Amino acid sequence: MLDWRDAAPGRDIAIRIDTDQRWTDLFRTGRSSSRPVILRLADENVPVVLSGHTLTPDQMRRLHQATDAASNDPAHPIANMAPADWFAQHLPSLDAAREFLAPYGVDFL
Repeated sequence: MLDWRDAAPGRDIAIRIDTDQRWTDLFRTGRSSSRPVILRLADENVPVVLSGHTLTPDQMRRLHQATDAASNDPAHPIANMAPADWFAQHLPSLDAAREFLAPYGVDFL
């Protein structure tokens, strides 16, 4: 897709996910990279349309930063939990993420 987009001006691509079920899989690392999927997409300038919300690459970076800050906050430590459990508890949906991450600068979900 990246090659197609880059081959001619005016071509755009995006990842479209119709539901927010398991949306936090975007924070997982891929098999071939230790970098989270959400940051790899942002690096390649590929927006994500998630349950009707378009996340720009800049917003994806901010979302990752906010999630990182929240998981390192002593009020919500991830240290004693499996990452999947932490995400399930604090960010099970976009609505929950909007509320939970607002203090960390996420105002665009």
